[in-house]
Amino acid sequence: MAAPLDFVSVLVADGHHAMRKIIRGLLEQVGIKHIFEAENGLDAFKWLCDEKLPLPDVIICELHMDEMDGIKLCNEVRRGKGVRESQIPIIILTGERDPMVIEVAGQTGAAAVLQKPISSADLGKEVAKAIGFAG
Repeated sequence: MAAPLDFVSVLVADGHHAMRKIIRGLLEQVGIKHIFEAENGLDAFKWLCDEKLPLPDVIICELHMDEMDGIKLCNEVRRGKGVRESQIPIIILTGERDPMVIEVAGQTGAAAVLQKPISSADLGKEVAKAIGFAG
C-alpha cells in the first residue's frame, strides 16, 4: 500500500474473536490504527445507531454471522432506519465459495465482497477504494 491509511477508522464485525484479531492485524499492517470490533452484524448495526460511539469510515464484516449476517447488515444499513450513515462503505469478507451466494452478497450494496484468505495489501487497497482514497 503506497499511501498511509492511518486516518481511516474501521469497524470489524465477525463472530469469531480469532478472525477479528487476524483482520485487525491485516489492517494494522497497512497503517490503519482506528479499529473497532463487533461480535456480529447486530452489534455492528447497534454501533451505527449509537450517537456516543465513533462512526467508522468503513465496515468489514463476515458474510456468515449469528444474530445478523453480512447480507442483512448491509440491507439494514442501506435502508437507513436508525443508523447515522446509510451509505457507509461495507466490505463483506467471506470464506464462502458458492458463486451464487457471493453474487447475492454483492447485490446488497456492499462496496466489495472479498474471499478469504486475503493479504494485508489487498485488504488495504479495497479499504482505500471503498472510501475513494487513491493516495
